[in-house]
Amino acid sequence: METVHLKHGMNDLSSHRAGSCVMALGFFDGVHLGHQQLIQIAKKIARKNHLKLAVMTFYPHPKEVISRGANRVHYLSPLPAKQEMLADMGVDKLYVMKFDLNFSQLPPQDFINQYIIGLQCKHVVAGFDFTFGYRGEGNMELLKGEGLGKFEVTTISKVEQHHQKIGSTLIRQFVTSGDVNVVPDYLGDYFEMIGKVDAIPSLKNKQNPLPVKIEIDHKYIFPKPGVYEIQVEVGSQAYGGICSQTVNSYDQFESVEVLLSDCYENVSGKKVKLKWINRVHDEQKVMVNMEKLQTEKLVI
Repeated sequence: METVHLKHGMNDLSSHRAGSCVMALGFFDGVHLGHQQLIQIAKKIARKNHLKLAVMTFYPHPKEVISRGANRVHYLSPLPAKQEMLADMGVDKLYVMKFDLNFSQLPPQDFINQYIIGLQCKHVVAGFDFTFGYRGEGNMELLKGEGLGKFEVTTISKVEQHHQKIGSTLIRQFVTSGDVNVVPDYLGDYFEMIGKVDAIPSLKNKQNPLPVKIEIDHKYIFPKPGVYEIQVEVGSQAYGGICSQTVNSYDQFESVEVLLSDCYENVSGKKVKLKWINRVHDEQKVMVNMEKLQTEKLVI
């Protein structure tokens, strides 16, 4: 997948065109089940018509920009994680539009002319509630009207689970409340973070679980304080474990410490995926004794 970073007024779009394409539009935080359905429909249209599959997303979150930084948004999937997910879904070209005050004031018609028609989009796919342009005045009805004779439009209806609209805001609420066990019903998998293992002590006693410190991008949203059953994937290997959600903050990352069961390999410096499975204690602890939790018959 090729990633192109766009900034309104600063790019010559002719060099960034994907060729005739189907374009999925949205913020796509978390790439949840609703997003997955939207992108799969766009992919099906693209393959049927022998077109490229393009996705346009926006960064940072509009709420941060419109509030001039007063509302800081933490993400289910910061941009690097989102790129990885979209590449795995078979996206050919990802356009990352920088959402700044200049772009926020763009009239809807100009957005269509410059970033839909200008990027050779032949078919747009977006959710029923997608808006664009100054003050969100552009909507799917406007897009359909302006697209007549120029490009087709497919609107994806609301996707629900347990009588609730699947949305990034709802999933963030589950995460921040610690209800990570219900997230797969909406996200399609457990909430995960991509991180890197910090230096760990030498493995002197293989009878004890291995303490691992993981550096996480500070843009991720974190579950509420507590003790969690987690899973850490290192390459193709997955290890169960426990995390006492005590976050240490640094300039560009947060650090969490976990205890891994049956992990005796040296994982220092390796890229890992940390999955949050279930909250097992409400109270925050500095670290949990693994043997005690096993005695309580908690599955790790």
